[in-house]
Amino acid sequence: MSPGLFPEGDSPQEHLDGTASEFCLRNPAIARALFRAGVIEQYGTGIPRIKEACEAAGVKFRFEQTVNSTVVVFERPGSQVTVAENGSASEDGERRVITDTAWNVPLGDLSKNERRAMELAATNGNVTTRALADDAQVTKRTASTTLRRLAKRGLLEWIGKGPSDPGQFYRIPR
Repeated sequence: MSPGLFPEGDSPQEHLDGTASEFCLRNPAIARALFRAGVIEQYGTGIPRIKEACEAAGVKFRFEQTVNSTVVVFERPGSQVTVAENGSASEDGERRVITDTAWNVPLGDLSKNERRAMELAATNGNVTTRALADDAQVTKRTASTTLRRLAKRGLLEWIGKGPSDPGQFYRIPR
């Protein structure tokens, strides 16, 4: 994700097609400082380099622009988890819930309960011990252990005032 949009009259697609107008720095002083610090190698070459690397690796990608940011979405074949309306996982489910790329961890590295906790957090914006226990049909202790383990791995973050806070929950880190 990159904060900000493309300059007016410019788009990611024009850079991919090679039809973009002359590159213009928004803030030359910051760009020079980043270049001198070695954080960036060149100005205005990111999109063509993303395209070249993805084509070489056989990875599809697309750009999405929100109200105030530009996001590159990478799609890895075979990594998508779909959940049908009835909540059961299916290869060609009725709606997409989340992909493992959003979690930055291979699905094989997550237990069934961990995957379900991540799906609940992605779908609902957060997950509680009770919600996971009810949904996964496990004890509250098992649900609590599962959520703490995901938080320890950095896949979820705990939000609450203290261990006995009735409003505590877990969410995917922002």
